[in-house]
Amino acid sequence: MTITSSDNPAIKELKRLQSSHARSRADVFVAEGEDLIEMAAANGWKPERVLVREGCGLDGEEVEADLLDSVSSLGSGTRAIGIFTKSYVPEVTSGLLVHLAGLSDPGNVGTIIRSAHALGATGVSLGPETADPFGPKAVRASMGSVFGVPLHSGKGLFDLPGIKVALAGGSPSIGAPLPSGNLVLIVGSERTGLDAETLELSDLIWSIPMADGAESLNAAVAVSIALHAANRIPRNA
Repeated sequence: MTITSSDNPAIKELKRLQSSHARSRADVFVAEGEDLIEMAAANGWKPERVLVREGCGLDGEEVEADLLDSVSSLGSGTRAIGIFTKSYVPEVTSGLLVHLAGLSDPGNVGTIIRSAHALGATGVSLGPETADPFGPKAVRASMGSVFGVPLHSGKGLFDLPGIKVALAGGSPSIGAPLPSGNLVLIVGSERTGLDAETLELSDLIWSIPMADGAESLNAAVAVSIALHAANRIPRNA
């Protein structure tokens, strides 16, 4: 039976989940679009429920088109909306990690998760004051990689296993051989970067050479370049 009323419990739930406070309290998040829902399924995530546009042919609870649009964060055209339970890994996976230290822009957080997935990172660690990776902007920017990359929240940066490599301007450029073992790439907030204590306690500090006159790189772009470099730079035994 097609859902046609805004008083339907499923529609009311989606309206509530437009609030970040409600999402946090319920420990769930929303993913819009069949591509994201397919990515979730491919990585073993099971939705609590899926609402789909009436007559679109997708699996889920059918909803009248205008009504589905009214609860979509995209405004119109959404064919499927899934509700999922948030999931963080209890332990950090060794290998090549990315640590986000106070990165507040959800679009950058999602894009970094996407790059981490594409470039072989084994996980993303979320420090204090970092944007919610399960917020709608972050989920969309991740293009579904939020379902494919292990996310960890709660462990302090210097409790993470591996050589700490801070990304900061004005430091030695990427390129020198790296020690063997696990690596943790650290990126700070868009506005202020990494604090002095983090830089002092890091094992290495990397900068990315830029053309004269360029002020800075977007945080997500910088992490993508650093991940690519970390996969190609020789490792010392």
